[in-house]
Amino acid sequence: MQYARFRQDALADISRTARQQAVIKAIGKEFLQVKTVSKLPWLVPQIAKSVETDLTIAQLWAMTNMLRRIENLEVLSQTLPGNFLIENEVSYWNVNPLKSRIAVKKLFEEGKTSSTFFP
Repeated sequence: MQYARFRQDALADISRTARQQAVIKAIGKEFLQVKTVSKLPWLVPQIAKSVETDLTIAQLWAMTNMLRRIENLEVLSQTLPGNFLIENEVSYWNVNPLKSRIAVKKLFEEGKTSSTFFP
């Protein structure tokens, strides 16, 4: 949890978000391992208790079964382009709508991510 929550580096929340995405990807990878399948009847309800979602247990089960059938599943994540903004002493990531549309289109149409900080 300390790794995922740490934000005292140069990019603060952006780095923290990247670490959280890495943790989620690792959990997902472990979740889909053969050794985990027998534990799914116990895991899915536990996850439902630990995560705020409007999905029902039945929907979570359906998603779990769908994900298990996908070979070479790859999870991609993309930080939307923008810049740091400080208002009232609170740091924000100010998303650039035009550049974000381009990044999202590239992600969904080509399956490619874009660097948020380097051209």
